[in-house]
Amino acid sequence: MERIIFWLESKDSPYMEGLDLYESLPNHNKNLARNLRRNETALNRQKLRYELKKYISIQPKQSTTVSTPVPVPIAPVQPSSPVIESVKKEESKTAPLFHQLPSQLRPVLLEANNLFKENCLLKAELNDLPFEAEEQALLIMRKIDQNVKANELAWSKIDYWLEHKQLPKDNTVVVAKLTMDQLINHRNLLESSISRLKKRLTANKTKIVQADIQEQNKLSIKISKQEKLLLEKEELLFQLKAEIDERK
Repeated sequence: MERIIFWLESKDSPYMEGLDLYESLPNHNKNLARNLRRNETALNRQKLRYELKKYISIQPKQSTTVSTPVPVPIAPVQPSSPVIESVKKEESKTAPLFHQLPSQLRPVLLEANNLFKENCLLKAELNDLPFEAEEQALLIMRKIDQNVKANELAWSKIDYWLEHKQLPKDNTVVVAKLTMDQLINHRNLLESSISRLKKRLTANKTKIVQADIQEQNKLSIKISKQEKLLLEKEELLFQLKAEIDERK
């Protein structure tokens, strides 16, 4: 499994190497593997990545009863691996009940649940498509990706309230009135701002570990404000990107 994770996280992973890994899986789809081996395309690479990620997502459940230590690979994956952390986060997340949230967040929880269910249906529809239906498959994958981002944003709002018992600022803007050039300019500026904010937030979270009590209190307040601001900026960025994609 470590080799699969390493392949998924490498930016320029050889396509055929990933295909060999998929074919080495005990329950891989032989028909799909045969179709993927015909030609390397962007769609085929996306399908391959999806199948390998799906395999990884079920491994923690299968490996919980295994007591034999796993040998350390030559190129070990750190515990903070994005793939591993993403899987663990989804498995460990316990959704709050509607009555446990303030009224403003109940529609957000409903949206998160509906987006997840819609993606389950879309993935089933994607798997049922014939191999030659590339255009339709790409449309479904774009919709799945959009739903994933919207779902992550919804859960960010809920998680923020669960941790801080505060509601993020309603940062809704009328993006429909902006021109395409204005949308792109706003998006670029916002992405740069978010990148800088994330670096400051990471630095403060590192400092707070070794700080004294008085400094920890100050940093804790600063981190809370930065997390709230980051959430607001990411929500605005999502609106801008959605509007840009809609006009393309």
